[in-house]
Amino acid sequence: AANRDGFQKYGFRARRLVDVGTVDLSIELFGQTWASPVALAPVSSQRAFHQDAERPSARAARRRGALQTISTLTNVSFETLIDDRQAPLWFQLYPTNDPKTARRLVERADAAGAGAIVLTVDLLAGGMRRETQAALARRDAGNCAQCHDRTAGFPDYLRRKAMFDGLDLSRTTALGDPRLTWDYVRQVRSWTKKPVLVKGIMSGQDAEQALAHGADGIVVSNHGGRAEESLVGAID
Repeated sequence: AANRDGFQKYGFRARRLVDVGTVDLSIELFGQTWASPVALAPVSSQRAFHQDAERPSARAARRRGALQTISTLTNVSFETLIDDRQAPLWFQLYPTNDPKTARRLVERADAAGAGAIVLTVDLLAGGMRRETQAALARRDAGNCAQCHDRTAGFPDYLRRKAMFDGLDLSRTTALGDPRLTWDYVRQVRSWTKKPVLVKGIMSGQDAEQALAHGADGIVVSNHGGRAEESLVGAID
């Protein structure tokens, strides 16, 4: 609610007598040019919405020239989506509790042609309460179990996700690790020469910390409002 309400408090400051005979909405980020500042955020498990999972999104991004970030929990491989998009995609990284798993994910995305690695730090200790998840599941007419059924155990859940194919998941028990510190940003920075962004920043102090520890940029986000209890909207 705070995320949505925040947008009602802001508008555009109008400026006059500027030549807008030709309008160019393009934006350049880290050497890549995109058609507009509107980007597709990482949305996991898109097979819950379409039989082809993330592939139609990637093809739509190609037609619109849009920047797209692919979730760690994509149903379709990053390599396939790069081919569909025909341009660099950014890769959103859940660090898991095992650095070896995280490094393999980064290296695979890097080798496939990722334009950037987006380390997500706002969900390290879990998200919404189980009671909330259960209430939402009852309201969702889709087949949530296809993507979100964890009754078989966490590693088995990850084995159904394309980016974990062939990885040793014997020590991987969670998508995040509440013990991580800013030193982890330097660790991810050492795994790739691609730009590294830290996603989930909600304060100026943390923005400075991210840059001080090797990040090239940040993504302001509270994970849709379900990753924290600050009650502060992301745009604020």
